[in-house]
Amino acid sequence: MARQTSFLVTLVLCTAPLSAQTAWLPEDTRVAAAQSFADQLKAIDFEPHLSDPARAVGARKGIDKLATVIDQWGVDGVLERTPVFPQIPLPATSNPLVASLTSFGVCSLPLHLELATTQGEKIYVITAEFSVGLLSAFLRHQFLEAGGTDEALRDFLTSGSMNSVSLDIQASEELRAYVNEQCAPTLTALMR
Repeated sequence: MARQTSFLVTLVLCTAPLSAQTAWLPEDTRVAAAQSFADQLKAIDFEPHLSDPARAVGARKGIDKLATVIDQWGVDGVLERTPVFPQIPLPATSNPLVASLTSFGVCSLPLHLELATTQGEKIYVITAEFSVGLLSAFLRHQFLEAGGTDEALRDFLTSGSMNSVSLDIQASEELRAYVNEQCAPTLTALMR
């Protein structure tokens, strides 16, 4: 199955169930994301002098910062910053939240840690993956609050046409570079 499916469905749909009182990033999800972020930074030997607890604190601050920027942008700001891909035939949807979530999912496709050659590139890939995951969780929350369902999201994100587009992007160095170019402004702004 395409990376689009595994990445988005896992990160977006495995978020804790939402209720009217629940924020888009529940505390247990925030803690799990921070721990995973810390583990990935440790795996690339980022700041090896740090203790595991110190790295965990830094990772938590990183996740909190990303979440804060997304909150500051709000729905309109996230939608305005959604990358567009005129050269890629993404499946059509009339729902701007689903369209945005799909576009950010496409941003994850060229993020391959094994292709990063420098420490800076590795940090970018890891941070960009978490950025996409948080943006996706935010958009999912908005979609569910507006009456959408996880089943509808899953059906769209795992459709044959979406999987086909995902495979095409992953198989083409040119398309991966194009996706990176389209996504970089928003992801970089989020990570600042």
